Amino acid sequence: MQLNFANNLIKTNGYSKNLEVYAPIDMIGSIFKFLIIPKETDRAPFQSLINQILIFAVEFLDISRYSDDLCEKICRLLRYIIKFMGPSYCLRREISKKAIEWFIVSGRSSFMYLMCTIVDLYSKDIVNQEWILHDFLLFGQPAILSLNQDIASPEFPYLLEDYIRLCIKIYQFVPVSFLSSEICKPVILTTIKGLLCENKKSFNACSSFLSMIFKEKFYERDIDRLVVKDSVATIFIEFSHVIIKYCLQNIFSHKSLFIIELSGELLVVLLKYNQVILSPIHLHN
Repeated sequence: MQLNFANNLIKTNGYSKNLEVYAPIDMIGSIFKFLIIPKETDRAPFQSLINQILIFAVEFLDISRYSDDLCEKICRLLRYIIKFMGPSYCLRREISKKAIEWFIVSGRSSFMYLMCTIVDLYSKDIVNQEWILHDFLLFGQPAILSLNQDIASPEFPYLLEDYIRLCIKIYQFVPVSFLSSEICKPVILTTIKGLLCENKKSFNACSSFLSMIFKEKFYERDIDRLVVKDSVATIFIEFSHVIIKYCLQNIFSHKSLFIIELSGELLVVLLKYNQVILSPIHLHN
C-alpha cells in the first residue's frame, strides 16, 4: 500500500525531492534491513510480497534513472531484500539483468553497488558463477567507457570505487576467469589510473585491488594457482613500472597522508612480489 501510494504520487505529480515519495521506500527498506528471523525459517511466504514490491521498484527505477536520490534509495531497498531472502531468492537473475539495463541508460554507480550485493551472496555457488561472470562483463564495457570519458564528472569517484569493488569480488571468487577475460587489461589500466584519484575511497579501492593481485597468499587458495601466477607475472611485467611511478609520485608530492600511506603499502607489496623491481631496467622504464 505504501509503495502504491508513492507510485501514484510520481505518476500524478512527476518526480520531485518530496518526502511523501521517499518515506514509503525508506520504511519498506528499514523493515527488511532490521527484520530478523531464524535461518531455518522458510522465506517462501515472503516471495509473493517481494514480487509485488519488485514491480513497483522496477517502475521507480525506470523513472529514477534521472534522479540520484531516488535511484540510490531504490537500489538500497533491493539490496536489503536480496540480503534478507538469501540464496533462496529466485529473482536475483532478473534483478541483475535490470541493473545492467539501468546502468547502461543512466551510468549511476548505485546499480554497480547493487550488483556487488548479488555477487556477495551468490558467486560462492559454482552453479551461479557462469552467469555472474557474464553479467559482470556486460557491466564492464559501459563502465570502462564511462570511466575513460567522464573523469571530470562528479559521479566519477563513486563509479570508480563501486566498479573496482565489484572487480575485487569477482576476482576473489573466479580469479582464473577474470584474468583470462577480455576485460582484464582495461580493468587493470583503469585501476592504475585510479592511483591518481583524489577521492580517498576510490583510491583505497584501487590500491587494495592491485595489492590483492600481487599478494601471493591470496591465490595460493585457488586450485589453478599456477595459471593465476603466470597471469599476474605478465601483469607485473607490463604495468609495474607505471604503478611504481604513481606510488612514488604520491609519496613525495601528495598532500593527503592517507594516500601517501596507501601508496607506500602498495609499493611494499610490489617489492615483496619481486625483489629486483628497482633494478636499472625498471627504473629506466
